[in-house]
Amino acid sequence: MIYASAPFENNLWKSLDQGSSFFSVKTGLSNSDFLFSAGLALDPESADRLFVRDNITVNGGANWTQVSNLMPTNSFWLDGDLIRFNDDGFEGYAEISRDYGSTWRKVMILA
Repeated sequence: MIYASAPFENNLWKSLDQGSSFFSVKTGLSNSDFLFSAGLALDPESADRLFVRDNITVNGGANWTQVSNLMPTNSFWLDGDLIRFNDDGFEGYAEISRDYGSTWRKVMILA
């Protein structure tokens, strides 16, 4: 399974055939005007669980749930936790979520 997005394309694509063909799974995403690949995080334990910006799907993009109101971030899964890097205009920081993005805890200030 492959998920893909490109800057300024404003779509999220999915392939089930190793990239031979793609279809859109954007329907239902909130704040989808600025989708880009830096905000995609695929759960390594479940190919159907994907975090995109401030939305999560547990069924491969068929349905989306907005979990928080976030700026675009770099996100990834690590040992069952969702990690994201962000900045507030003054400093960068890393945050962790153990509930699929519903709540976030700042764990590191990045200089």
